[in-house]
Amino acid sequence: MTGSSGGVEKEARRFRRQSIEIPALLHCHDRFQRVCLLNVSRGGAGIEGAFGLMPGDAIKLEMIDRRMLTGVVIWAVGGRIGIDLDQLLAADDALLEPERPSMTLARRPISTGSH
Repeated sequence: MTGSSGGVEKEARRFRRQSIEIPALLHCHDRFQRVCLLNVSRGGAGIEGAFGLMPGDAIKLEMIDRRMLTGVVIWAVGGRIGIDLDQLLAADDALLEPERPSMTLARRPISTGSH
């Protein structure tokens, strides 16, 4: 459907996104890549550092705590992808919380050795 400006109306998001920046492994096409999970919602996720993927590719995303999410690539541009999760996350899932102590540790800068 077109809007009053003649362009296609932007699709409304079903769920609120949470910015998270968590390192992960993305499994697809019998190989894996190190990626960063940039944001997540109950129904999808944004990922950076994923190359060679196309819309329709089935992926598995393994996080540092060994948790596995599965989904399908819905868009891919310049190393960034959006995925539609196979199963909705629970509304109270830890990934959707603004502060996650276990994930904060993963984002802590590496010490330079000087005190």
